Order: sequence, then C-alpha cells, then structure tokens
Amino acid sequence: MQKSEMTPDFFNCRSLGCLPAHLGIKILFVGDGALTAKLEVAAHLLAPNGYPHAGSIVTLADTAAG
Repeated sequence: MQKSEMTPDFFNCRSLGCLPAHLGIKILFVGDGALTAKLEVAAHLLAPNGYPHAGSIVTLADTAAG
C-alpha cells in the first residue's frame, strides 16, 4: 500500500460493514508510526455491570494496532 493511500478516510471506508464500523470506531489520524482512533462510549458497548466491555476496548486496540 502506498503512503498516499493511508488516510483516515481509506481505513474508515475499509471498516464499513465490519466490526470496527459496527461499534463506531473512527480513525482520525494516520501518520508515520502513529494512528489516532476514537470510540464513543455508548450503552451497547457496556458490560452488564455498566463498565465498558473488554471486548469493545480490545477491538479498539486491535483496530488501531492493525
């Protein structure tokens, strides 16, 4: 993949129809050795105890690191 293709829009479009987009993960910035993503906490991302579900957090980390 060319550096010019590595944009937030590129990665966000690739996520459409997949778990990251379903959860609401958005890539905000892509740079040399860096990526910024966000996941707004919403009720569907919580465990029954009211805290963020570990699966939501791990999905954010996996998406950002992948």
